[in-house]
Amino acid sequence: MGNEKRVHKKRNWKNGAYEIVNSWAVDMLGKFAYTQFPTLNLVQYVKFKGDAGLTAVEGINKSGIPVLIIHGKEDTVVDYDGPSIISHKEEITNPNVSYFVTEGEQGGHSSLFWSKETLAYSDEVNQEYEKLYDLYENNPPYEKRVEYIDTLDDALFSELNKEVFGQIDAFLENALR
Repeated sequence: MGNEKRVHKKRNWKNGAYEIVNSWAVDMLGKFAYTQFPTLNLVQYVKFKGDAGLTAVEGINKSGIPVLIIHGKEDTVVDYDGPSIISHKEEITNPNVSYFVTEGEQGGHSSLFWSKETLAYSDEVNQEYEKLYDLYENNPPYEKRVEYIDTLDDALFSELNKEVFGQIDAFLENALR
């Protein structure tokens, strides 16, 4: 992980489609990804035409509408210091933008939505599920998987991060005034 972070910081990532795809390529392929940028960029251009060069910051600045930007500092999908919108905060001129940053165990790409208890329970469930797969040499019978899933605590497995959703609720309430 350390090398990818350094690569992201060396390159001046924007926050458009090209940069996000190229950032993922660097994470997956390391320095070899740079040889693939022309192909990756061509694919983006063919798929999105002129819109592939647009960035989220440009869209936010042109819109003038309320925007809530939530990002986790430990996000490994859209790197916080890479092509994320939050890393371009100083370029945002829209006065209606609010920011909320999560850190620690709730600072990942999607972990920011779940309570700490749900994240801990999810880790425990995944470890037990892996044991089930190991027991049956990576091919547990369907009935055994259903049996295991039926033992799970649905409420605990889906408890939301009240702080994040409180921010979202407050933002929406204020934006609708």
